[in-house]
This record gives sequence, C-alpha cells and structure tokens, in this order.
Amino acid sequence: MAMPAEKLGLPVAGIGHRPLILADLRHTDTDLWLSMRERTLGASEVAAALGLNPYKSPLKLYLEKMGHREDLSGNEAVEFGVQMEGPIRLWFAKRYPVVEKFNVEVQEYPFMLRHPDHYWLSASPDGVIAHPELGVGLIEIKTASERMWREWEADELPTMYYIQIQSQLAVTGLDYAYVVALVGRKLLWKFVPRNDEVIDQIIDLTGKWWRDHIGAKVPPAPEGLPSDTAALKLLYPEATPDVVQLHHMQDDYDRYKDLTAKQKELGLEIEAIKQRFMAELGSSDTGMVGKKKVTWKMVERKEYVVQASCSRQLRIF
Repeated sequence: MAMPAEKLGLPVAGIGHRPLILADLRHTDTDLWLSMRERTLGASEVAAALGLNPYKSPLKLYLEKMGHREDLSGNEAVEFGVQMEGPIRLWFAKRYPVVEKFNVEVQEYPFMLRHPDHYWLSASPDGVIAHPELGVGLIEIKTASERMWREWEADELPTMYYIQIQSQLAVTGLDYAYVVALVGRKLLWKFVPRNDEVIDQIIDLTGKWWRDHIGAKVPPAPEGLPSDTAALKLLYPEATPDVVQLHHMQDDYDRYKDLTAKQKELGLEIEAIKQRFMAELGSSDTGMVGKKKVTWKMVERKEYVVQASCSRQLRIF
C-alpha cells in the first residue's frame, strides 16, 4: 500500500511534494519489484514511451508492461551498474566537498515512489543529497565510457537521460539532481536543474500514452528500431499455415521495394568510394582529407569461437 514519503524518518528529510511510497526496495524481492513496475511508468522508461530511446521502442515497452519482460539476470553491464551504485554514491559524498567546497550529506534512497497526482508516473532514485544552499536533491548514478562522457560535456546529457532526470524530479517534486558517473577511473558529475516546461510535457504525453496503450490494451505501432523486431517476435513466436490478405498495405509494399533497390544502389556506391580510398592509400595506413583522417590499419581479432585472425580495416572519420 502506498504511503506518504514524510513517514520515512530518514536523516535527509523533506522529499518535494510528498510522493507516495510504493515499495521499500530493501525488503522487496526482484520478482515482486518487476511486477510492480508493470503497473506504472518508471522514470527510466519515459523516454521509451515518448519514442526518444534509441534502444527501446514504445512497442517493446508496451509488451514489458503487459508482462513480457526480458530476462536481464545474466547481463554483465546491468550487474556492473547495480554493484557499483553503492561505491559510487560513497565516493561522490567524499569528493563533492573537495571539489565544490560545500559539505553535503549523501545517502541511499531505496524506495519506489509514485507521483501523488499522476498515478502512472513512478521513480526509484539512486540517492538523495542535502546541500546547504540548494536543499534536497536527487542523485542518478551512471557508469559511462570516456567517449560517452565527452559527448555529454559537449552536448549536455543525451535526451533519454535528461528525460529520466526530469521525470524523477516530476515524481519527487524536487528542484535539482546530480548525474554522477564513473568514467574509467574518474568520478564526474553534472548538475541538472528542474525544468517545469519539460515536466509539464512529460506528464501530458505520458498520461496520453498510458491511457491510449496500457489502459486500452492497444499496442503502439512499430517504428523501425531493432527492439521493435524483437518485440514482434516475442508477441508472435509461432507461425500458423494461414494466408492473410494484405491489400491495404500495397503502398508499404511498393515503398519497401523502392527503398531496398536504392539501398542496394547506395551500398555499391559506398563500397566503390571505400575501394578508391584503399587504392590511393596502397600500403600506407593513414591518409588526410583536409583535417579529416582515413585509416586502413591492421586490426587483430581475438580467438573466441572463431579462429583468431588479423586483417586491415578501413575507417573514414
């Protein structure tokens, strides 16, 4: 049963506009937690619902909400993120005062929360921070490659992560969050203020998505992402010897044939360009086109299932 967040009695008190607590994750087994996630739209799922997650389509998310969950128990990347959450949070608590010159209190916040008014929105913050000037905020913990973090620094956060943070702030009612990332051996963080304009759009669009698809049990149309293909195979795992009339899809059929013909033509043109670069490079491994680089270097393939090999690989930067 949901209860107001002010009853937590945690050292860091005062969670926004008093979201409701759906579960204490310290005392909730994984199967129960996953079944509870089916009944709300978590902050990390909002981008997928809005078609802004390149790795998960609205259709794939819909099927998960209908009980078709992917088993991630053997996923090493997921496990690494889970195992590193606690150490990263502790490290952030130590490093923040050194870098930012403010003493803060940082702690775990192991609760699944629901928006007090918009029942479909939930969040499970990685932690909370009490700042002497900013007040209470959220912590979202990530593990990231150095290349990914450089992209974040240049272009702010990727859209899907920004939407996740704003969704968490929507659920909790808080005014800011820190994205804290382990990047190689470095601990880096980025301040993200609340954006009420974005939050209003999130509430409106996710409410419509929830009513139109989850409430009505109508799956979203596929959008061409690989996860759509996986979702459709999951939805229709068996074939039956039936013939279905698809005359209404004549335009799609014609468009597909046109695009595949162009794809073949473009593929040949792309290969011809690569081959011309290879011919010009000859035995050299690097060429310059203005300030851009073209390489044709040796790339070693480690031996796993296939036999180890070594060959040249062309890259046009």
